[in-house]
Formats: sequence, structure tokens, C-alpha cells
Amino acid sequence: MSDVSDEHAPDEVSSSTVAATLNFVLSNGLTIEEAAAATGMTCRELIQPDARVPDTLVHDLMAAMVRCKPDLPLPIAMAASSPMSYLAGLENVIQFAPSVRDALLLISECSELIASRVSIELEESNALGAYIIRHPNDYRDNGNAGLTGMALLWRFILENCVGTEGLVEVRSGFERLGLLAAHTNFFKATVTFNNPESALVMTRKLLDTPMRKANTTVFESMREHYRRVVAQLTTTAIPARMTRLQRATSQSAANAEYDVSSIASHAHMSVRTAQRVAAANGTSLRAILDDARADRAKRLFLSDPDIRVSSVAIAVGYSDSRAFRRAFRRWTGMSPTDFRRLCLADGR
Repeated sequence: MSDVSDEHAPDEVSSSTVAATLNFVLSNGLTIEEAAAATGMTCRELIQPDARVPDTLVHDLMAAMVRCKPDLPLPIAMAASSPMSYLAGLENVIQFAPSVRDALLLISECSELIASRVSIELEESNALGAYIIRHPNDYRDNGNAGLTGMALLWRFILENCVGTEGLVEVRSGFERLGLLAAHTNFFKATVTFNNPESALVMTRKLLDTPMRKANTTVFESMREHYRRVVAQLTTTAIPARMTRLQRATSQSAANAEYDVSSIASHAHMSVRTAQRVAAANGTSLRAILDDARADRAKRLFLSDPDIRVSSVAIAVGYSDSRAFRRAFRRWTGMSPTDFRRLCLADGR
């Protein structure tokens, strides 16, 4: 996975998340000089209160810690001892959530407070829910930052939930660091590695379990505050992120991927963040996809006068030629046949 930091978008992480990481690595054998060499910043720069710092820092500090102590089960050791401020202040509101589900959904909604490019989604089936965490920089530290986040979140549930039975499996998308027993003893659940994605898998019964301090009034009030903070963060980053979203749409179209999750993935954003960026620019992900399909279809007709309408339909994500013809008329005001005839007459 490539690093997209050269696109000049503010790819940032909360300084409280960095400070929690820095405190742990310095307390466990990494020197100040090694931390500075790994991040390119001094410790004072790393722990500025209320700052937003480059989102590579947590991953780079963890990678340096692995080099220092390769046998340490880093995510488990850090989750067991670090402050909940790793969650960038969201721990202050999710303790009042009506249920575990509400807490997880709030973190998903406000994940940008932790890191601008982290994607956190809750996917539920009939019996289970998978809380999936992704970040484009996971490759830099073998997924340790993401697994630390999952472990800290599980510790928070253990300490603040009325009941804690129902964690079925912990999945890491990367290789194991340290003994497997350290992971299974911490989570008290099956822990597997080298999966397609990293996730906490739990029963819906656990998702429905209330928090000990559940207070809907307080929770809703604080949630509105955090929503406003996220909106402010998003607004400051809109121009660069819209450019990234447009590039990602072109990339998705070139791969014949016409769905919002593909665009968000190529843009290194969660679907929710991508939707906010699009809305702030007076459009939507669906509209951006529609424009990409229309442009691709017109280019195909222009490049090959003999191409079949059904072939173009498939190329832009339509399995039904009739649906494609309706969409093409909506895009251009004419049928595919009339569009091709007009292009040929104009010599285009």
C-alpha cells in the first residue's frame, strides 16, 4: 500500500494518541534519541497539547519499539498500561453511551478525531457484529497501531460495560508479534492473524449491552459537540481531500469499480468522511460516481465507433443494458446510438 502524504492533504493524528504512544515506548526501553530518529521530531514537538501532527508518527514509534524489543507483544502490553487518551477524548463520551453498539458507532462517526485517514466501521449480520479498523499506514508497523486500538477499546468495554461476555474473535490483518498466549489471555477470545482485515467480532447481545454510566441525555449532548468538532476538522481539509476524492474516483473507474466503498478506499478515507467531503463541495459520492460513469461511457464510444452498447454498459458497471440506456440519456440528453451518430457526424 502506498503512502499518499505527497498529495498535501492534512493526514493527521491526535497529539493525545501520539503522546500515549510516546509515553509507552519511552517507558519500555526506547530512548529519546531513537524516538526522535524514528519520527523526525523532538519529544516536545510530539506532545504539543491539542495539536494535530503527521499521521505516520504513531506507526513509526511502534515500528521503532518493535526493533528495540522484537519479542514484546506490543499491542497487548501497551493496551494494558496506556491511558484511554489514545482514543483522542472519545473515551469521555462513550462511557455514557446507552449500549456498546452506540459507543462503537460514535467512534466510527468521529474517528477523524483520532486520525484523519483511519476507517472504522461496524458491520452486523444476524448474529454477529464485526468492528473493522483500517489505516493506510498499517503496513509501516505491521498493524500494531490498529491492534493496539482494538485492545484498548476492548479494555474500555471490560472496565465500563455492564456485561462483557460475547467477544467471539479478534482478527489481525498482519503477522503476530510476541506469544499467542499473551493475546488470547488479554482478549479471552480466539485471536487470529494474517486475515484480510483487522476486526473485533462480537455477538449482537454484547452490542446491545448497556454501559455502566449509560445516560442518553449526556451522551446525546456530548455527541453533538464532537460532531461539530469533526465538522470543523473536515472543513479545513476540504480542498485537498476533494482533490484526493476525485483522483480516487478516476482510479476506481479505471478498475471498473463503481461503488462508494471503492472510492473511499482509494482515497484512504472512511465512507463517512468521503461523504462529508463530497457534501461540503455541494455534491455526493453517488453523483461523483455518476459523473465518472458518464465520462467513461462517452470516452469508450468516442474511442471505438463500433463498440457494442452492451459492452460499454458492462464497462461502466451496468449489467442491464436497458438501465444503462436510461442512465446515458439522463447524462447526455440522448440515447447511446444518437450520441455515437452525432460524434461520427462531427468527426470526433
